[in-house]
Amino acid sequence: MATTIKLKLRDRTDSLSVPAALIAEWMKLSEEDSKERLYMFFSPMKDGNVKTHDKEFLETTINWVPVDEQSGRPRGLPLTEQVRWIKLAQKVNDVDGEKESELVLSNKDIDMIWSRWNDKAFKINALPISIAEFLMEFQEATNRWFNDLEPEEGGEE
Repeated sequence: MATTIKLKLRDRTDSLSVPAALIAEWMKLSEEDSKERLYMFFSPMKDGNVKTHDKEFLETTINWVPVDEQSGRPRGLPLTEQVRWIKLAQKVNDVDGEKESELVLSNKDIDMIWSRWNDKAFKINALPISIAEFLMEFQEATNRWFNDLEPEEGGEE
């Protein structure tokens, strides 16, 4: 049975990280070119567009690979594990990240997402409110709950 998930545009409440390597590359350019690159990087926010789309967290989930704790380098995943995500990646890619929409997920899609989110190796740097809201709505739509968030029987939490 398929489940429809509502994907929303949400206010960003997180901070924005810029990779040091990217800044270092910009600094190698002329001052004018550096300014242009910096402006292009942040230009999506010029109109006050400080929104994030639920699609972005799904892309993070799909593209995730475990990281070696010692070196911080990606360890990679076997190709057979990665190809399982192709159909879901295509569905998510087809979503217009500029507007709210719906995404129809198969039970297999939900199982893969849920399994990854519950994998001890799946880590994120922070839990901005936009992701927390999406996670709560995903749980409600799929009736799958993280242990500490299961609704109590017979009433509101």
